[in-house]
Amino acid sequence: VNYYICKGATFNSDLWQSRPMIEKIPKYIRKYTEFFCNLTLQDHAFQKYLPTHLAAAILLASRTALHLYPRWRPELVRLT
Repeated sequence: VNYYICKGATFNSDLWQSRPMIEKIPKYIRKYTEFFCNLTLQDHAFQKYLPTHLAAAILLASRTALHLYPRWRPELVRLT
């Protein structure tokens, strides 16, 4: 997940609740991804998934929870 965050999990053209993004959003993305990572580490059922798939799902869940639009950008498609 840190790899994806370092490469760019948020973009200037992202919309937050149909408005331009505020500067705190990247900080919140990091907090949400840490939260979802911890959840997956605590439940052994997630061990059957590839780490890259989990990381992408965690990033998507974080963007969805924060109401970022688009949910999954073309840049993220290329990255993952």
